[in-house]
Amino acid sequence: MLRDSGHIQEADAEFVNKKRAQRGEPPIEPLYTQEDAGRVIGLFKGMDYDVAFEVVPGVLVRFIEAGHILGSAGVSLEIEEKGKKTRLWFSGDIGRYKLPLLRDPVLPEVADYMIMESTYGDKPHNDPEQAFVEFRDVVKRTVERGGKVIVPAFAVGRTQELVYHLNQMMHNGMLRACLFMWTARWL
Repeated sequence: MLRDSGHIQEADAEFVNKKRAQRGEPPIEPLYTQEDAGRVIGLFKGMDYDVAFEVVPGVLVRFIEAGHILGSAGVSLEIEEKGKKTRLWFSGDIGRYKLPLLRDPVLPEVADYMIMESTYGDKPHNDPEQAFVEFRDVVKRTVERGGKVIVPAFAVGRTQELVYHLNQMMHNGMLRACLFMWTARWL
């Protein structure tokens, strides 16, 4: 994902630079490149969830299960400065409960300050089991009528979940007859 992100940085800079050139403005550089991403990967160090470690004197960090995508984490910081402790909690998206590939998220504990990103925080979601049934029914109807199922792959976590569900449907025989009928047409 980091290399892909570098590619996006490069492509965005190239697009912006075309517009800037038309206006006679100097080009910009991408924030980082695919090559940069490749060089830093070896500097990463895996850490377990919920294990406090000191990053600098007076700052304890814990990674907390976010349940958003595989490996995602919230960050809990305990900062001691001049005898005063401050607790900061940061997280990007927090996942949903009962998802098949992910552990349930751990919600924020006591915090003096909290910084969070939330795309769908104000939207109710169907129960994951109900969402699976709806997805299965759509896939089955589409395949039975000879249609094509196209899975947009712009959201990593959702794509992982959809591919998992498709695999489960095939493994459990829920789509076997439909897929056989569909592939037989092309033989």
